[in-house]
Amino acid sequence: MAERRKHQRFHLRGNCLISHDRLVGTVIDLSLGGLSFSCLSSDATESDKYSGGNFEIFCTETKMRVRGLTMEIIDSEKIPGEFLQNFWLRKYRARFDNLQKGQLALLENLIDTAARQSP
Repeated sequence: MAERRKHQRFHLRGNCLISHDRLVGTVIDLSLGGLSFSCLSSDATESDKYSGGNFEIFCTETKMRVRGLTMEIIDSEKIPGEFLQNFWLRKYRARFDNLQKGQLALLENLIDTAARQSP
């Protein structure tokens, strides 16, 4: 299958969290076009109820924060196994929508300072 991504994805050092309303998860990888993240879910069929605005990314190692991100959930999948009774881990893939110049600059800075060096 041909690669469709326009932007290179980067794994970030340390813990980078993503939050939206009551959702809190962990960033898996990040690009200037979108990201993947995982979080706990109490609904095994949950898909895209988190699309929209006001996402925030915070990286604990660099203390960097990017606020007010708007994104569209492109895909989600339940990770096999049950975390706790009636709780699962889900992996989400999302695309950023309408990034402002300041947000794009913050994402570029976050990638420059927190991305793991490839061997």
